[in-house]
Amino acid sequence: MGEGAKVTEVVQGSRPSPSWRNVCLTIGNFDGVHLGHQQLVHELGRMSQRKGTQGVALTFFPHPAEVLTAGRPQRLLPLEDRIRMLLSVGATGAWVLPFDRKLSSLSAERFVEDVLLSRSAISGLVVGPDFRFGANREGDSALLAWFGERKGFEVSVVPPLEVDGMRVSSSFIRRLLMEGKVADATRMLGRTYRVKGTVVRGKQVGTSLGFPTANLCLSDDVLVPANGIYVIRMRIGRTPSESTPLDGVANVGHRPTLDNGPLQVEAHLFGIERPLYGEVVTLEFLERIRDERRFGTLEELRAAIRQDVERARRYFGRQ
Repeated sequence: MGEGAKVTEVVQGSRPSPSWRNVCLTIGNFDGVHLGHQQLVHELGRMSQRKGTQGVALTFFPHPAEVLTAGRPQRLLPLEDRIRMLLSVGATGAWVLPFDRKLSSLSAERFVEDVLLSRSAISGLVVGPDFRFGANREGDSALLAWFGERKGFEVSVVPPLEVDGMRVSSSFIRRLLMEGKVADATRMLGRTYRVKGTVVRGKQVGTSLGFPTANLCLSDDVLVPANGIYVIRMRIGRTPSESTPLDGVANVGHRPTLDNGPLQVEAHLFGIERPLYGEVVTLEFLERIRDERRFGTLEELRAAIRQDVERARRYFGRQ
């Protein structure tokens, strides 16, 4: 790989790094950086190595759906983690291109000319078979290959990836999580699904039941799995890879036995007594135990939590 390919850069803005000339790009939202996305980045690495240049992942912020439909899609990964993961799986740079109405109105040809060639002078492009670009999604991978032949850049279209006979996609992973199928989502992500939040003070109900919990405050655009009880692992700190994992169980839901209030995520951790108020934590969802349900008495709830804890301990005992 050429000397320029050794430098890792992250650029957020309408223009890429001046050092990115004749680079190879892969383009997408990359929400979740799942195994399909990783396959694109691996192909990007092979192409850029062959050409002796950098392999840059181009992604968008905000999400196009937020601009085009005025919605706020629930995300699998915050932007900073998306960039970190793209770099960790092989991209040598990341370009976060602001997505707005002006960009969305560019024709397919203008997108190629103004963004890919004028701004970054690409030598190669890696996309998936469903890649769309230009106003009203008028351009596809076939049109991109046509432009490549005429403008002098290589286009590699990576076949779709399947896991357990199902095509890997961010939308399908969201569906799995909304159904509580966190183990299936793990297989498509290539890692456990996780959310990051801050521990806040709760009503101490868990403590009164004998199972103190860490109550998480999450961003409202983070996708939380379906209501239920889960085997979880928690890591403390902004750099969770450097912290000791804590095993436990978590409840996602409205606590129907207690107050049927707003959605809460609360985790009971094994082997830790100190309060975690104010700590930034990462919660990994490993396995779903059961649905959330309403119990007739607090004693029935306590007995159910005890069974949940026992099942979680058996899960960790198998590892």
